[in-house]
Amino acid sequence: MRKKWKLVAKISTAIILGGVVIGTCFWLWNLYESRPRPMYELGLLRLGMTPVEVTLAVGKPGVEISPSDKESVRKYVYKSSYGSGEYEYYVKFSNSSNGLGEYVVMICTESYLHKALGIGVYSTEKDIKNILGEPSHISIRKDGLAKIISYKEWNVAYTIEKSNVESTCVSGEGKVEYVDEYTG
Repeated sequence: MRKKWKLVAKISTAIILGGVVIGTCFWLWNLYESRPRPMYELGLLRLGMTPVEVTLAVGKPGVEISPSDKESVRKYVYKSSYGSGEYEYYVKFSNSSNGLGEYVVMICTESYLHKALGIGVYSTEKDIKNILGEPSHISIRKDGLAKIISYKEWNVAYTIEKSNVESTCVSGEGKVEYVDEYTG
């Protein structure tokens, strides 16, 4: 009878130790994945994709904004399928200087499912500054109610309203700014 209890104790100890090792590995992996590093993708999209690669990855855009007088680039907007009014992806293209056509230069999302450097919607500006430090560029919306803080070194930007992240962007230029900025 005593041998049975020793066997049960050994098996229980092995299971507990295995769980601790797996949990520690998972925690370390999350720390590694959230470390500051240059970002080149957000969700299913990555910088440099062509319009066809984007539609193959996430389907037909809900809205396609053609080049205009203000900006000579195409944009795709993908609305969230959850009916929340947020956009899943906002994709901005640019023409390559070497004649290879259009490619993705910026990807933004309001979805809580996609994070950049472990930061996303529901994070705070304080969280961002604790992780990444001071931004390399700040753009304030014309009405003064929101701002975009950009980190050129990491290719990321975050839209902040009332001290909370409203959207997350990855940009090859390293900064994102409002077309109509506050000038006061």
